[in-house]
Amino acid sequence: MAFKNYHRISFIITIIFVAFYGTLLAGIGDSEESEIPIIINRVSYEQRLKVQLEENALTGYTWHYYLSEANVFSLFSKESSVDQSENAVQGGDSTVTWLFSPESLGSFVVIFKLYREWKGEEKAVDIRVFNVEVDDRTLSECIPDYVTVLGSSSGSVSPGDLFSVTVKEDSSAGFLWSIQSNGKILRLIANRYIDPSKSQSSPGDISNFTVTGIETGKQSFDFEALKRGVSLIEFGFSSPVESDGNSSILYASVSVE
Repeated sequence: MAFKNYHRISFIITIIFVAFYGTLLAGIGDSEESEIPIIINRVSYEQRLKVQLEENALTGYTWHYYLSEANVFSLFSKESSVDQSENAVQGGDSTVTWLFSPESLGSFVVIFKLYREWKGEEKAVDIRVFNVEVDDRTLSECIPDYVTVLGSSSGSVSPGDLFSVTVKEDSSAGFLWSIQSNGKILRLIANRYIDPSKSQSSPGDISNFTVTGIETGKQSFDFEALKRGVSLIEFGFSSPVESDGNSSILYASVSVE
C-alpha cells in the first residue's frame, strides 16, 4: 500500500513539474525581443549634418567623435547650451550640438563615445553611431533644408535580454557577412533571412523595395546581452556578384544597462 501511495505521489509531482516547465517555456517563447535600428542617413553633399547629445560637466563625462575615414567630414561648428532653468545645477546638464560638412561622396560612419578624458575611450559609458551616405544631389524643392538631423543606430538593453539588429539585403546578390562585437558583453546567437515575399505589408507599403523596383529582403541578427557595458557591432558585407568585389560596413551600438 505504501509503495502504491508513493508511486501515485511521484506521478502527481511529475505532472506538476511538466506543466510548470511547459508554462515557463511558453512564456519565454512569447516574450518580445527588442530591436536596435540600423538607420542610414542619406544626405546631400551641400547639407550640414547635425548631431545633438546631452552631457553633464559635473560628472566629467564628455562626448568625443570619431570618423570612419579621415577628412570625410569637417566640423563646421560646436555649441553647448546649458540648462538655465531654476532647478538646474550650475555647471550641470547641457546640450551639445555639432554641425558637420561633408567633404567626400560615399558611405561613412560618425561614432560618438561618452567618457572621462583622463580615463580614455576604453572606459566609455555610452556610444552613439550615425551611418551616413553622402550623394551628389543638389539642394532643391525636394531637399529644402540645409541642415539635416542625423538618426542614430543605437539602443539600450538589460543584462540577459535578447535583441535583434536587422539590415536590408538582396538575396540574389549572395551577401557574405562578417560580424564583430565585444564578445564579453554581447553574444551572437543566430541570423536569419526574412523573405519579403512572405512578409505581410499593407497596401502601398514600399519599404521592401529599392528605387529600381527590385524587392529586397532583410537579414536579422539575434544577440544576447551578457553583462553591463557598451559595445559597437560592425556588420561587414560583400557580394561575390558585384564586379568591384568591395565590401561595405554598417555599425550599430548597444548599451547594456
